[in-house]
Amino acid sequence: ALAVGAQADALGTAASALESSSAPKLEYTYVAVVAAPLPVAVHPSRAPFDAAAAVVTVSTAPVAHSLAHDAALMRYECVWSLAPASSVDSIADGSVTDTDVVTTASVVTPSQLACGAPGLAAFSSQALASAAASGAGAGAVLVRSTTLAPRLAVRVRATAAAYPSVAALSPPAVLYSYDGALQLHTVAPASGAAAGSQRVTLAVTLADIDGAPLSVADPALASALRCRFGARSVLGTPLDAHTVACTAPKVADAVPLAADQTRPALPVHVSVEASIDGGASYTSSGLTYTYAAAHAHATTIAPAYGPADGGTVVTLTGPGIGDTAATGLPLWCVFVRNRAQDGSEDADDAFSLQASGVRTVTGPATRVSADSVQCTAPSAAAVGVALAPRNENVPVVAATVGMALAVGAQADALGTAASALESLSAAKLEYTYVAVVAAPLPVAVHPSRAPFDAAAAVVTVSTAPVAHSL
Repeated sequence: ALAVGAQADALGTAASALESSSAPKLEYTYVAVVAAPLPVAVHPSRAPFDAAAAVVTVSTAPVAHSLAHDAALMRYECVWSLAPASSVDSIADGSVTDTDVVTTASVVTPSQLACGAPGLAAFSSQALASAAASGAGAGAVLVRSTTLAPRLAVRVRATAAAYPSVAALSPPAVLYSYDGALQLHTVAPASGAAAGSQRVTLAVTLADIDGAPLSVADPALASALRCRFGARSVLGTPLDAHTVACTAPKVADAVPLAADQTRPALPVHVSVEASIDGGASYTSSGLTYTYAAAHAHATTIAPAYGPADGGTVVTLTGPGIGDTAATGLPLWCVFVRNRAQDGSEDADDAFSLQASGVRTVTGPATRVSADSVQCTAPSAAAVGVALAPRNENVPVVAATVGMALAVGAQADALGTAASALESLSAAKLEYTYVAVVAAPLPVAVHPSRAPFDAAAAVVTVSTAPVAHSL
C-alpha cells in the first residue's frame, strides 16, 4: 500500500511510524523458477555454416517435473552462445548477452525440446571477430584452421508463462558445430539400373567461412555424410578430401508412388545432392541421376570362338545394347561353364546362367554402335574349362560355354558369381574355346636345297609319328 508522511526511521520499521495508509489492498508476488532443464544432447549436432536456420532436438536431463506437464505454465527457449572450440567453460551461466541468439523451443516429449538452431548468419560479424580475437567460437575457422569450428554452446531458458520477466537459465552443457560450406560439382556415373546398387561418386568441395578448403574425409564428418537420390537418402563414404561414394537406391525408393499408385516409365531423372550434417541440410546443385531403361538382350556373337588362352575381342549385337552402354549404365559379359564338360550335356540346354558353376565376368563392354558392344573373352581356365583331348586320335579340342550380357553394378571382383550382377539377359549365346592338340613335328625335307634363283617348287616334308593321322 501507499503511505504518506515522514519516512520511517529505517527500512522495515513498523508501519505505525507512517502517518496514514491507503485503503486499497494491493498484492505483489515474488516468483522463482526452480530450475531450467539441463541440455544433455542436441541432434543433429552440426550444420554447414551457410545453412539456414533449422529445427533441432535438444534432449534434457531428467527433472522432477515433466516438460509436457509444465508446457502450460512454462515457456522454453534455447540460447545459443559462441563457445571455445572444445569447451563451454567460459560461457556465463546466468546471463544472456547481446551476442547470443535466442530461439523459441516447444515441448516434444517430457525430456525433449524442438528448438530452432540459428544459421551462422544470425551472429554479427563483430561478434565473430570478437570471438576470433578471444580464442572462442568462430576463431578456429576465421584463422583458417582445419578444424570444423565455430561451435555454439546450447543453454535452455525457462520462463514462467504468467510472469514473463522471471526466468531460469541452465548452464551450458552441449555444443553445436558449424561445418564448412559444401558444394556438389559432378555425379559419376550419372545413370544406372532401376534395380539400384550402382556405385556413384560425387565430386565436392568443402570450404570454411573464409573460403579456405576443408576435407570431407575429416573423421568428424565420416558418419554424417549423406547422398540423396530423389526422395531417398543413403550413407556416403569419403574416398578422399573431395570425393564421396554412395550406392544408388532402387528407383522404387527414389521415386515415390504418385497419387494413382504409379511411377513414371523409365528413364526417370531424379535430383542428386550431398550433406555433411546427417541429412539435416543438402546442397542445391541441380545435378541429376537417371534410372535408365536397360537393354541387355544380345542375340548374336562374332566371332563365336577363340583360343583357350582368351583375349579374343568379341562383338555382341542386340536391340539398343549400345545405347544402354552409352548412357553410362555398365554392361558386362558373363561367360558360364557348361553344366557338363564330359560330352554328356544336352545340346538344347548346354548351359544355365542360373545354375551353380564357374562364371567369369569381363567388361565393362565398349559401345560400337547403337545395337552392338564389344568385350574381351577370358581364358578357358578362368571359366573352369580344361581343354584336353579325350582320346589319342583327336587333333583338335573344343569346349563350348554359355555367354550373356548383364547390366548394372559389377560383381565385387572379376570372376565372382554372376548372381552378384543385377540382371542377366535371356538370350543363350555360345562361345567355343578351341585348341589344336599339336602340330606335326618335321624331321626331314626332300629335296633339302635349291638354287637361290629357282622358282617355287614342291618338296616333301617328313614328320615324326603322331597319335592321329594327318
